Amino acid sequence: MKLAYVEALRRVDGEMLLGALCDAGLDPADLAADLAGLAVRVEAERLPGPATRVRVIAEESPLPPLTKGGKDKSDDATPSSPAPLTKGGAGGIALQRILDRYHAACAPRSAISDLPSALIAGFCAGLRRLGIEQVAISPLPVGLGAPAEPDAFATAALLQGYPVRGVDVPGLAVTPVAAAILTGLADQAGPLPAMTLERVGHGAAREGDDLVRLWIGQAGSAGSQAGGAGLQVRALNLVETNIDDMDPEFYDHLMARLFAAGALDVTLAPMQMKKNRPATLLRALCPPERLAAVRDLILRETTTLGVRVQEVLRYALPRRMAEVRTPWGPVRVKVAELPDGLARPIPEYEDCRRLAESSGAPLWQVYAAAQALAGES
Repeated sequence: MKLAYVEALRRVDGEMLLGALCDAGLDPADLAADLAGLAVRVEAERLPGPATRVRVIAEESPLPPLTKGGKDKSDDATPSSPAPLTKGGAGGIALQRILDRYHAACAPRSAISDLPSALIAGFCAGLRRLGIEQVAISPLPVGLGAPAEPDAFATAALLQGYPVRGVDVPGLAVTPVAAAILTGLADQAGPLPAMTLERVGHGAAREGDDLVRLWIGQAGSAGSQAGGAGLQVRALNLVETNIDDMDPEFYDHLMARLFAAGALDVTLAPMQMKKNRPATLLRALCPPERLAAVRDLILRETTTLGVRVQEVLRYALPRRMAEVRTPWGPVRVKVAELPDGLARPIPEYEDCRRLAESSGAPLWQVYAAAQALAGES
């Protein structure tokens, strides 16, 4: 799976993101063609360093601005129909979602004009042209001395739930357009994920020497690519605590609440604490944007006085969903793709249990039949 990691150094705006794409291989002529339906012109300049500076300049437009609920001019702006990314991969339309996020943060101050529409549509289309299937972002810079202005409030609203870091720069470090693009497309946020690096692009600011860096490669380490199947790599947070004074019956309620809050996995393990007291090790795995919700839930719902948090990398097998028809009815099957090219079918337990209960057949028989049928398909 091809992954793009956006490393925001000191500042980032929409033009810098487009510059990084062009520096990484996107033809500026293709970018201009993708934006032909909007009243903008594109200028690209290759700088020594190397880096690429892109300027998107608004022109007089006879067309109405693109507003929330209005016509999605991405249909006109992309005559070659490069389908923009969705969160989680290619195949749908992320453009309208990002426009909606931008509009919600900036409205009612302004409608979405052609210029921010062009920056957003250009980045989505450029990722698609380069074959990017997944996007990861670094912690985003926040100017500690940024003035209290409408754009600063909009950026702050868009960055909620994502990791940030303070930088000593005057003014706004991340524009609302860049914040909407990056938070709208990010599948993961944190340190640079493991990848087999293919190319690096640098996008330059209109003024000054600020850069944004774009790392592009195949997700996973070089070794994981053997056999043609790469691992999906994602930066996650592991939240854990030791509990020795809570009613064990409460854990069932807690686990349900944690999954509802966005935890990807929750585990309980017995342990011995000081003075040999029996205790429980609670662990919850979650994406960075759900860390606050999971952390606060544990502090509120348990007797613990504190939690530990660490960043971890999860290496996961690519998987797809299929459906097979057993003699008792349909069963959904998760098919994991192994690094050597083989597939491992895993029937959905709840489907198998439902059919076993309704038919009277042994659960193991329904499960085995579904697994065998999936292996034949």
